[in-house]
Parts: sequence; C-alpha cells; structure tokens
Amino acid sequence: MKKFSQLILLLPCESLEEFPVHGSRGDARSLLAAWTGLWHPGLIADSGAGPQWRTASDTVSSEQEAEQHRQNFIQQHYYDDDGTASFDSQVDLDFDPEVFQARWGESLVVIPEPAIGKVFDGFKAAASGVGASVVHVMSADQDASGNDVSSRAGWLRELGVDSSIDAELVEDFFALGYVRLQVEMMTRKLRYSSELDCDRFDQVVVEAAVAASQNDVETCKQKLQSAFDQLSEEKNRYYPVAADFVDMVLVAESNRQESIDAELNSDSPKSFVMTGAAMRQLAEKSPETASRMKTKIEDESLCIVCGPEYELPDNVLAIESILNQVVRGRESCEVSVGSPAKVFMRRRFGLNVALPGMLENLGFSGAIHATLDQGKIPSSFSNSMRWMGVDGGAVLAVGQVPLDAANDKSFLDLGVRIGSELDSAHVSTVFFARWPTQTCDSFQDLRNATKYGSVLGDFSDAETYFENVYDPGYGDSYEADEYESPWFSQSIASGSSRPISMIVEYWKHWYHLAAIRNLASLTKLDSSEPAVDAETLMELQNRVELQTRKWDSDPDDSIETDLAKLTSQLMSKLNCQYVNSVPWRRIAYLALESKGSPGEMHDNDGPIKHASRDSKRCDAIVALSGFAKLPSDINAMIDSSNPVAVREGPLVDDGESILRNELFEVRMDRESGGIRGVHFYGKRGNLFSQRIAVRSVDSNSKEVVYSKMECDSFEVMTLSRIASQIKTSGRLLGPDEEVLGNFVQTVGLQRGRNVIDVEIELSDIRPLDGSVKNYVANRIAWSEDTAELYCDIQGGRHPVRRPSIEAPHFVEVVQDENRFALLTHGLPWHRRASKKMLDSILVAGKESRRKFRFGIAVNADAVMQLAVSEMHPILTGTGGEASADGANWLFHLANRNVIVTWTSAVFDDDCRCTGMRVRLQETDGRGGDVKLYCRKIVDSVRIESFSDQLIRDISTNGDDNSSESFSVVEVPIAAHEFLQIHLRWAETDSTNEADEGKQ
Repeated sequence: MKKFSQLILLLPCESLEEFPVHGSRGDARSLLAAWTGLWHPGLIADSGAGPQWRTASDTVSSEQEAEQHRQNFIQQHYYDDDGTASFDSQVDLDFDPEVFQARWGESLVVIPEPAIGKVFDGFKAAASGVGASVVHVMSADQDASGNDVSSRAGWLRELGVDSSIDAELVEDFFALGYVRLQVEMMTRKLRYSSELDCDRFDQVVVEAAVAASQNDVETCKQKLQSAFDQLSEEKNRYYPVAADFVDMVLVAESNRQESIDAELNSDSPKSFVMTGAAMRQLAEKSPETASRMKTKIEDESLCIVCGPEYELPDNVLAIESILNQVVRGRESCEVSVGSPAKVFMRRRFGLNVALPGMLENLGFSGAIHATLDQGKIPSSFSNSMRWMGVDGGAVLAVGQVPLDAANDKSFLDLGVRIGSELDSAHVSTVFFARWPTQTCDSFQDLRNATKYGSVLGDFSDAETYFENVYDPGYGDSYEADEYESPWFSQSIASGSSRPISMIVEYWKHWYHLAAIRNLASLTKLDSSEPAVDAETLMELQNRVELQTRKWDSDPDDSIETDLAKLTSQLMSKLNCQYVNSVPWRRIAYLALESKGSPGEMHDNDGPIKHASRDSKRCDAIVALSGFAKLPSDINAMIDSSNPVAVREGPLVDDGESILRNELFEVRMDRESGGIRGVHFYGKRGNLFSQRIAVRSVDSNSKEVVYSKMECDSFEVMTLSRIASQIKTSGRLLGPDEEVLGNFVQTVGLQRGRNVIDVEIELSDIRPLDGSVKNYVANRIAWSEDTAELYCDIQGGRHPVRRPSIEAPHFVEVVQDENRFALLTHGLPWHRRASKKMLDSILVAGKESRRKFRFGIAVNADAVMQLAVSEMHPILTGTGGEASADGANWLFHLANRNVIVTWTSAVFDDDCRCTGMRVRLQETDGRGGDVKLYCRKIVDSVRIESFSDQLIRDISTNGDDNSSESFSVVEVPIAAHEFLQIHLRWAETDSTNEADEGKQ
C-alpha cells in the first residue's frame, strides 16, 4: 500500500458545530465509515500523523474554481445589513499551485457521500496530479463495478490497507476515532468550546499505531488507554456523568439457532427480548442453548426482557386475555431458564393503560414504554419515568423508542443526544434494539470503546439498569385514548378476509367461555367434584386467544363445537332451564317456541316480568339476579299462573312505521329503510338517526363520498305484545345512482328494555380497495356538535377524542340532556366522521362477513355492565325443579360500575371446594366498596396478586355481614382498578359439602 503524508477527510460543513446529522441512513453510513476508517493504525503509522478533516469547499484546483469559490464565499459571508455586498480584502481566496501541492500532495483524501456535491469538479484530477489518492465513500452498497465502497471494511480493502495488524486492535482504533468524533460534537455543538490538547492526543495515537504495526499489543493498548483517558477528561469537564447503554437483542421464533449462539459467545452485557412462546420453543429445540442462557443470567451478563406468551392485538381483546398472555410469557421464561423475567417489553404494538398496574401486581421491576411497531403511544418528557396506569398502579419504565443498532444514523449524533439529556435530566439512557448478529460498525465501535472506560457510557442489561435507575417518585400518567393501535390498518394491508370478523368471533367465543367458567363455579356449589377441570378451560381459552394471532389465520370451527359440548354438560348438572351467566341483575329478552294456548303473564315480583304466547311463539322479558338459575320452562310457568287473555295494543304502529315501548319510540324511514329518529314522549327533538353507507374517497379529488340507502321493501312484524320488529331491505346507491350493494336491516324493540336491537345483512357489495378510508359502515348521527364520546378501553369507560376508535363493547354519545350507546357486540373499529357522526365499520378490505348484530342503548346507566350482559348468552338447558334450599344463585354483584372478569373454584388437597377466586374490574372511574352477596358463608376475604400471593386480608365484620344462608362481602376498589380476591368458605360449609359428596 502507498504511504501517505496526510490523512484527510472532507466534510460538507465549515465547523463541527455544523456537522450534518439529519441525512439519510446511507449518508450516515458513508460519513461514519469515512471518519472512522481513517483511524486504521496502518494508515496512521505510515503517515506519522493523526487524521484531520477539512471543509469540502477548500478543494479549489484552478483559477476558474477559485473565482467561483470567491463569489460563493462573498454571497454567503459578506452581505451588509442593507443587502449590499462588501468584501474584506484580507481574505485570500486566490488559487496558488504551490499551496495546493503543499496542502494535498501525497495525501489520502476521503470524501463521504454528503460532501461530494461540494467538492469542486477538477479536484480529483488535480489531487491525483500531486500524488494524492482520492477515495469516494458512497452511500450505496456498491459502485458500478460491484465493489463494496460504502462500508468501512470495503473502502479500506479497496485501498489495500495492511491487514496483518491484530484485528482486535484495529477495531479499537476505529472505536477511538468514533469516540473522538462524538466527544468533539458533544463539547463543540453544546458548549461551543474544546480544551482537548490535540497535539498531545495525536502524538499518543501515532505511538499506539506504531506499536500496533509492530505487533506490540501491550504497548498499543497502554497508548490507546491514554488516548481514551484524554477524551474522557475532555468530556468530563462538561458532562461528568456516564450514560447507560442497554443492548436489546430481539429473539423471535423464526431466528436461526446459530445467530443466538453467536450472541451468547459475546461477553458484552445484553438483554434478550423474547415472547414466552419464543423462549419455550428455544428451550425445547436446544436445551444446551437454554442452559447457556441460564448460566449467563446467573453471571449477570444476560437478562431476559419478556413479553407476553404471544403478541396479540391486545387493544381490542379482553383484559383477562392480556393478563393470561403476560402470565404465561413469564412462566415460560421461568420454566426455560430457571428465573422469571423482571422487565417487560412488547415488540409489536399493544401497550395500554391497564398494563402498569398489572405488571406491578405480578412483580415486574421495569418496562419499556415503547414498541418497534406502527401506532401511536404518548411520549415522555424524560427517558426514565414511573409509568402510571389508570388504576394508580405504576412501574418504572423507559419512555424512549430504542435506537436501531443496525442503522448508522442512530450513532451519528449520539454524543449530542447524550449531552442534551444530561443537560435536561442529569442522566442519559440509550436503549438499542437489533436482531441477533445484526449490527452496524458504529455499534461495534461503541461497544469496543467501553473496554477502555466509560467515556460515553457503560453497557448493562435491562434488569441491572432498572435496579440502579433513579426512581423519580412521581408517576407519568396518560389518557387511555392516547394509545392508538395500528391493528385496523395492518389487518387491511395483510389482505385478510377477516379483519373485522376475527375480533367479532373472538368476543363471541370469549363470552361463551366466560359463561361456561361461571357455570363451572356455580355447579361446584351443588356437587362435590369439579364439573370441568381448570386445565380444560385454560386450554380452550388459549385456543380462543390464539385465533387472533394472525390476521390471515383460518377460523377454528372446533371451538364452537367444544363450547356447545361443555355448555350441555354443565347445564345437565345444574338441572334447570335458564341461567344468567353474569353475576349481576340483567333484563333479557327470550324468544321461545310456543307450547300452549295464547296467553300472557305479568309478575313484578318474580323473574318473569312479561311473557306473551301465541300459537307460534312465546316471548318473555326476564329479570335475573347474578348467576341465577330459572328452573322451569317459561311455557310451563305461563300455564301455572292462570294467564290472562292477550290484550290489544302492539308495540308497533303499522301506519306510522313506529316501534314503541313505555320508554321511547323508534321512527323508521320508509324511503331509506334506516332509523329516522328516536323520540321521548312529551319531549321535542331527535336523539339520533341511523343509516348504512358505503364510504369512498375519490382518487383524484380526494373528496369523501357516502352512498345513500334506498328502501325497496318495508315489513312490519308484530311478534307479540312485548316484542316487535320492522324489517327493511333495499340498495346502497352511489353518487351516480349505481348500485354498490344490497342490505336487509331488522330493527327490534321490546317492552321494559331500553335497548334497540339491530341486525344487518349485506350482499353483493362492490369490492373495496385495500385502503382503510373505504368501507361499509353503520352510520349514526346526532344533533349536538358538543357531544362527548366515551368508549370501552381495556374494559373501562374512557373519554375518546381522536377520530379513530377501538371499542369492541360500546361507544357512548353523551349530549346535554340525553345519551345513547352503541353496543357493538364485538365490532372493533369505529371512526368519528364529524362532530355529529359516527361510523362503525362493517366491511373493509377483503372482509367476508356479511351479517352483523348490535344494540343501541338509550339513557343507560352502567354501560359497560350492560354491554357485557348483551354479549353474554342466557344459557338454556332441559329444565328441572327448584332446589329445596333455594340454591338458585351463586353470588350477586350489587355495584353497577364493576364487572366480574373471571371466577375459579379453589380446592384443597382432599378435593374439597374451600372457596373461590374472583377478579373484579371497576369500569367507570368511581372507586368505593364493592358489595358481593354470596350464597356460601364466607369466613375470610383476601386480596391477592394475579399469581395468587397474599397482598392483604379484608375484614368481614363478623356476623354483621352474614346470615344462615348467605354472606355479604365488601371489598374496597379504586377507580379503574383490576384486582383479584379470594373468598374462603367457612369450615362448616366445606365440611358439609365433602360429607354430601361421600354420600
């Protein structure tokens, strides 16, 4: 290789204060490869001098270019305040060949891509003429000849640099060059000064390079240490605190085993970010790798940052699904490597306001409040924070998105980033994320620099970081609607045929499963053996949840079959006709087969509020307490109650197309087939209107166009005196009267219920493109543009202010005097199209579902509880007799702002049921005491963690809350809190139960 007298880098700036840091990824790679490559010890040893940089505008190589440079310089630097040009005669911009020879002769000149545009055209030829070598480090991976000229190794190889020098020492020199750049930028850009003794520093660097070229490793490392110490001294004058670096290695189920083993061969502290499924798969496929990971964890050079078992679209799933996946993920980690994960992170979107309290409850010490996916999450004012959930629970967290360790752009201004954070927060933390073995040269430089001290910072694993990080003592809390997921757009982009129906089916199966779990708890009180074992329920729950893992997955039809089998099995044990599967009072409409002569039944004190039967059908409005059983068939109850004759006065007026009950009336539109309005008796004004519409955006004008409904058939259906429907059918017409699809809509109303039932069936829908802006929607409009919207987010009722809404249970519109709520029955995606309109998306992309069902509740209290009730099935059996002891209920929840999300019977070693675990969630943001009426005598109540560990005992106040047949339990609950309680039966109850079983 030719020896050079100078090592020169050309930069597109006049000073390091102007160093370009906002270019593309390729530009950053080119800049850093050019800068650090000049620090190769072979180049430094041969030249006898350290690298230097010059501005690219100094490359004047002729009189013509000098004149051009003079004019450019004057325009940039010498304008008076009045706009006239002035010139300082002392500025010498003339071209002198001898000066050019002295400045550039026998030099190595490296030009990164961002500087190439500022280099004069004749410079390369002129420099070659004086013995210089000019290297262009491109931003592209290859030049026209196919040579790698963008990487550091590529252009050095093309230059023919000495490759006999110890490779580790060469990497250390590159690290020194990178740190020199970052320290210079940190001090000059942020402090506009530098006190580094450049001559002394360069002398030490040259001595180190000479030692390296002579293979004197010990002397070389001593000199390198001295050089790093000088940089550390320079940095510490302004920033005496070292930054914290955390290396996050993303390990997925698809990663190759070799890449994971290569990461384990490195001694640098790192953190493996894994889902529970990836951890479990790794341990099953390679027990040796899992054993090495366990050893590394014990040596504190590795930690596992665990996510859920599978990364599901949590923002539209049940809070119990979120909890189950987090718990399973942590358990998989503990089983695989012997210790549970203490730090939580999701790679895909899925953060929400329920997570902090959940993670704190489970014992996590830290979390990453960021994802590497699309979507929006609220930003934090500082890197380290106490992330607070809506329930008051909090966990230490890092509030920055990890930098891409494979992207040189992440490292271009790292020193400035660190200095700015130290200025504002006095601490600096940088998390890097990467796939196994996927890094850039700059990341390796940063890691190699830590061998010589913490000039810029130190690497640690995530667990160690959270053990030592400063706890601010106050929480950063965010609104629930600040977390905006990308699930809808991603589902459409995937080309899935189930972007909507997958979530609808999930909720249908979820509440059927929840009803079965509640039934299993109910049957245990009447039997000495578990009706369904916990493993069967958990296996079925996992299958239901995994249906949402991939948008393009096929539906598992066996889930429906298995749910039906379990329901039949449990109902036969209960020996009754109907069961309310929720633990609070609900009013439900039952449509049954007629088994007798026409008649009616009214019973204000009993569970059957209204019943009406004709020759074809039997309709009933029932009011059931929590987990209540109705033993006998309603037809038989009508026969035994001396029914009165059916009276006139249907709920529907055929002439006016109006559905009525005692609360309000629903006026249908004969022209469109939609709901024209909902009105209260004795009051003026319309509460809301409803239509079906196809939304499209013109590709040229970007104008939003909605179709119109045209009704072709209007059918009034008087089902009975307590239930009536209006069925309409017609076409959806575009702006040019073209048919975009057909619809059939059925609107139903019952006596005693404030819920309007709506069923929609679509057909012949014109294909939609893959845009989220084009869809078929149910449109609801209201009159007040100041109306506030609320929706369910992770089971709680929260205000929503953004246009896109994710709400699988309800969207509530609150106006000045009245309110209504769309009970979505699992429909997840909604959009506030304007201040007075809401679109609930029915069909988008390639969605194949064409039948939809939802409700609209008018002036309903406790909307979340109502929405859950509407989605919970009333389970039916073969009938039976009432229990002699009146044991027709399990327990009843008195509060309207609380829901029960999970129940499970507790057994001792002798298989005796000794109590029950129940999870409660406050939904409306109103803390207080939850009152539970339980059919068993409760001896004690404990609040537990989700891992069944005792948090505290709750006093049951002795006999004040108990009677001979039931107990009353009061449990304190905070606003939006999600907690687990353990009800423990009195000893006499469980003993009697065991004796009955033996008999």
